[in-house]
Amino acid sequence: MNLFPPPKELTPEPPRGSWRIEVPLAPKGAGRHRTAVVVGHVHTYQDYSTKQWKAGVAYFAAGVLPKEPLEGPIQVNIWAILPRPERLLKRSKKTGALLHGDEGLMWAPTKPDTDNIEKGVYDALKSAWRDDKQVVCGVTRKLYAEAAGKPRLVILIVAPPVMSMGLLYAQEGA
Repeated sequence: MNLFPPPKELTPEPPRGSWRIEVPLAPKGAGRHRTAVVVGHVHTYQDYSTKQWKAGVAYFAAGVLPKEPLEGPIQVNIWAILPRPERLLKRSKKTGALLHGDEGLMWAPTKPDTDNIEKGVYDALKSAWRDDKQVVCGVTRKLYAEAAGKPRLVILIVAPPVMSMGLLYAQEGA
């Protein structure tokens, strides 16, 4: 019995004042900066594949987000849909059913780490807001794609309502 079942669907339609970005690229964690010594000087640079991935995320986001940077607090929810490993795609020769899991989304307890995925997404979307310190909350979920699905990234950006401290404490006590 699975006490923590994966979601059946990724996200409902985004509420008004929010943006849903679908990126048809496999999720990638933020790569470490590299260093090299050139003519006696140390230079740091980002590896090419990470740079290309961030540019791809920014490209798909540009078609959805407003041209002006977002102001105020922001909530960012990320669904990182990783490619399903071959071992989870094996089927029964008799019934054709999957031997492990089902046809839908499955939790992915594997690399990259969720915090590295967040860093990569925040870096890629740096033109969407003035500073990533504006991101005040959010959830990152890491899942394997459906059996016939493709890896992708789904990002939901929401401007959360302003809360007074009294309302905040009332919600915590509920």
